[in-house]
Amino acid sequence: MLENEVDSRGPGIATAFRQPGAAHLSVRALERSSLTVTEIRVNRNGFGWTDPIPHADAAMLAVQLRAIPFHEAMGEGKIVPVYDILPNDTLFYDMRNDPRANVPTRSHSLHFVFPRSTLEEIAGAVEARRAAGSFPATGAKIRDRHLARLARAVLPALRAPDAANGLFVSHLGFALGIYACWRYAGLVPREQPEGRLCSLRTRLATEYVAGNLNGGVELGELAALCGMPLRRFVRAFRETTGMAPYQWLMMRRLDLAKSELRRKGAVADLAIQCGFSSEAHFTTTFTRATGLTPSQWREMLS
Repeated sequence: MLENEVDSRGPGIATAFRQPGAAHLSVRALERSSLTVTEIRVNRNGFGWTDPIPHADAAMLAVQLRAIPFHEAMGEGKIVPVYDILPNDTLFYDMRNDPRANVPTRSHSLHFVFPRSTLEEIAGAVEARRAAGSFPATGAKIRDRHLARLARAVLPALRAPDAANGLFVSHLGFALGIYACWRYAGLVPREQPEGRLCSLRTRLATEYVAGNLNGGVELGELAALCGMPLRRFVRAFRETTGMAPYQWLMMRRLDLAKSELRRKGAVADLAIQCGFSSEAHFTTTFTRATGLTPSQWREMLS
């Protein structure tokens, strides 16, 4: 769900960048902990050093949406120069070391905060063990299109939180958390049974799909996200879940449609909301699966 009572980290990051009105969300993707994301826009050159970013036992991942030719990060009083930052690059900050950032040019970025408690809870949820270490040190830069795509997927919710589907955003937040902690914070999946997906990859794939029910999910992207060749991924997904990825996606869309049919609203709008290409496509698929048209299903519920 989207938290109405946000914690102090998101507003604190906005304050460090002297943008108290910056868009911010706290996404409770897990039972006990949450991820926070803040959208930061610096609209002038010569902004200079931020104020200290709030101290916390957490890591901050800053996904860049705009190129920056030069940037400096500071942690424990040491300055780390970072060059040639491109859109979709990610910078890491260790929030235990009171980091700051020097922003000499215009910039646009999404700042995700991962508390240590969230990392521990993700490890338990996906049945993975923690290796030594944590996220990279302040100033480290990586280029990962999958991480950037997961990050960009929350932009609509940041810009129109009242219109956002909280369930979708929670699934996306969990998928981003699994992926980031697996790739960069030392999560080690349990060995997977022959021909099947491990728990980590299963949750990563299904949470990502569940967060994109109203949009397109490319099978190749899903396989790459899990670090597997396409054919091997499809076979393993079917062996693990009992259905092909597309079948699983359609089942989740139909589950969502059944829930949404309890509410008032045009069937055509609901079809698009649930990811179907048209009302006709939705009606045909729904009727084939349930034996009832969407309108008949709604009448049955009433």
